[in-house]
Amino acid sequence: MMSNGLPLLPSDDGQKPNLCAYAREADPAQNAGRAHDVKRQAFGGDDGCEFLEATLVRQALRQASGDTLRMTITPETLEFLA
Repeated sequence: MMSNGLPLLPSDDGQKPNLCAYAREADPAQNAGRAHDVKRQAFGGDDGCEFLEATLVRQALRQASGDTLRMTITPETLEFLA
């Protein structure tokens, strides 16, 4: 997930111009050897995006337990889990 809003959301260390949140399995910092393969398997070979309304994301974050936002994504649906 990455915001398309302005101003950009920089990473805590200021090294990345726009903060990006990855699924654990597809996070290159935590799973460098397989992150690209996991991303391709889940989303295909090309970059892509699904626009999520900010109000929907805020609501899901309020209902999330701890610091993890859980989602189920299929080719037809995207659902936030409590």
